[in-house]
Amino acid sequence: MIERIYGRREISGCDLRSRREGKAFMSIFRRPHRPQRSCRPYVTAEAVDSIAEASLIDPPVSSITINFMDLFNAEADWVAVHIEHAEVPNGLADMKWVVVADDESDDDGQGKRLLECCGTSRPRKARTLTVTASSAAFVTSGEFVSTTHSWFHEIRDEILFAKGIYEKRSLPVDTPMYVLPFSLNWLTLDLETTTCRGSVDLWKSVADYVHRRHGGILD
Repeated sequence: MIERIYGRREISGCDLRSRREGKAFMSIFRRPHRPQRSCRPYVTAEAVDSIAEASLIDPPVSSITINFMDLFNAEADWVAVHIEHAEVPNGLADMKWVVVADDESDDDGQGKRLLECCGTSRPRKARTLTVTASSAAFVTSGEFVSTTHSWFHEIRDEILFAKGIYEKRSLPVDTPMYVLPFSLNWLTLDLETTTCRGSVDLWKSVADYVHRRHGGILD
């Protein structure tokens, strides 16, 4: 979460850490410069942490539009994997094509677009999600978390399919994943592993930013 959003720096969003896609797994930095230690839970049996009422970013905004990175790339990835099957003499038996208008993009250079192959259908165009402020004049961290996590559950099957495109199979329904903190308007889920060194380094970078921001080093 160290990127700029609409020319602003994220603050409250940096304090939240999600290990899986459920709110119950979220935690909040007690010491931002030490992300692996001393976190408090976002949700307890009694209540949701007070950070839920804080503005998501500073300066506050009344809405924010979110793209899901994996779904944004899913259509192009699917075509890249399956278009090579068209090179098989007469193609594969289950390949389904549609003729497109001259002003529409095609897949084969001959005015056709691939719709089905290998028992799977072409992913639809990626949707976006807009989170808008409700009671407050600004989007809160709680509104962002609740809305996006509900969205994750709604599009979970699409996410699992997109994650498995290059393996030519959808990932199992119980695959654990967690949110990567690239930015608030471009979200992605990654597989939950204990060997994902890059994710640890990324969280350290986020924590370093929060530490410097809270210490007045960054404006």
